[in-house]
Formats: sequence, structure tokens, C-alpha cells
Amino acid sequence: MPVPIEFFSVIVPKQVIEQKYNGGLTQYIADCPNKSYQEDEYLTRVGFMSQEPLNKYCENLISNGFHFDNESNSSTDFVVVQSYLGKRWKADWLLIDDKDWASYQQ
Repeated sequence: MPVPIEFFSVIVPKQVIEQKYNGGLTQYIADCPNKSYQEDEYLTRVGFMSQEPLNKYCENLISNGFHFDNESNSSTDFVVVQSYLGKRWKADWLLIDDKDWASYQQ
């Protein structure tokens, strides 16, 4: 089952959360700043309707040990996907179905 892409979506593999997020998936879900959390077997999704809360959320991920390269403005641990525009940076582990705007782990 895929996770949907709506507005701005932060997609993180569950495996990355379990390895890097303090408290694992249970704490990650508890820390979700809104009611948009969704998951499938492999991926999680948290959504935002505007840039400012999205940026704050990404900063929180980085402060929790998620990789982010400021030079290339990209991460190997998570990706931001925008409806109808796609991924903000290359993430080979994520497949986007642009017919129904859903994401799958490759």
C-alpha cells in the first residue's frame, strides 16, 4: 500500500526512523506536529500545506541525526515531495506514481 503525496510531503523509510530517531517509530509518530501522519509497510509520510512548518519539521529531523547535505540541499534519509512537482532531490529508494500521486519504496 503506498503513502499519498499531498501538498508538501516528507517521506521517510521506517528503517531510517528506527535506526536514527530517538525513541524509534513510536516517538516519531508521537512527535508528529499535525494529524497528517500516514504509513505503509516501509514508508512514513507527514504532510504540510506551507513552507515554514515544513522547514521546521525538516530541521527537527536533522537535529535528530538524519543526514542532510547543505551543499547539495539533499538527504539520503528523507525526501520532500511536492504534489505535481515531484521530489525536491534525488532519492533512488522512492518511486512516485504521478497518476495517483502515491509513493512506494523501491
